Amino acid sequence: MKSYIYQNIKFLVGNDIKEVSKKTGISKEVIKEITLRIHIPTPEQICLFSDYFNISTEILLKKELKIKKNVPPIKFLVIDVDGVLTDGGMYYTEGGDEFKKFHTRDGMGIKNLTEKGFPVALLSSGFNKKIIQRRADLLKIKYVYVGTEAKLNILSKWCKQLKIKMGEVAYIGDDINDLEVIKKVGLSACPADAVDSIKRHADVITDKKGGNACVREFIDNWLLNTIK
Repeated sequence: MKSYIYQNIKFLVGNDIKEVSKKTGISKEVIKEITLRIHIPTPEQICLFSDYFNISTEILLKKELKIKKNVPPIKFLVIDVDGVLTDGGMYYTEGGDEFKKFHTRDGMGIKNLTEKGFPVALLSSGFNKKIIQRRADLLKIKYVYVGTEAKLNILSKWCKQLKIKMGEVAYIGDDINDLEVIKKVGLSACPADAVDSIKRHADVITDKKGGNACVREFIDNWLLNTIK
């Protein structure tokens, strides 16, 4: 079993071993052994940890909660829209008008950044710019692109405008058209229901799915720790 499961459990448990033992039924000795990488947890114990912390076993087994690589100070957050800020569904009224559902907690997390002057962008390969622009205006997001040009090209232009390096960008996306950007930026993330090729390359896999406050999770748990 790969070693990062120990890091994940240690990160989640912290110093609260007694409480975790009480809630999960796993002995304090076993929990200590797990966090010290001495004992290999059984599948049943992994499931107990998953249930207790309300975090998927996939994340425990496949992706570290702590980021291994050295992340430079992040100066720009770029967010994919469909499948990240939304659940990826396509919704239409009887009259044929499209609408999208956004999560209020994502909005609050983003607005907390923009109101402090931290640059945020929405980068979409979709086609309904009006809806996305309205959301951007509400959240005071200055940088918005909706169209078919390669996302990496658009991001490169924004980096030049802001006079920052690609390594100083954080990005969250969910599908194959995000892969080029995921590979280039300093800090990358994807929602829990992203496609496998994105999960394999992202630094962070959120526990939340797209449209279900995954952006807020990324901001609160990872991005804020890198902003200087």
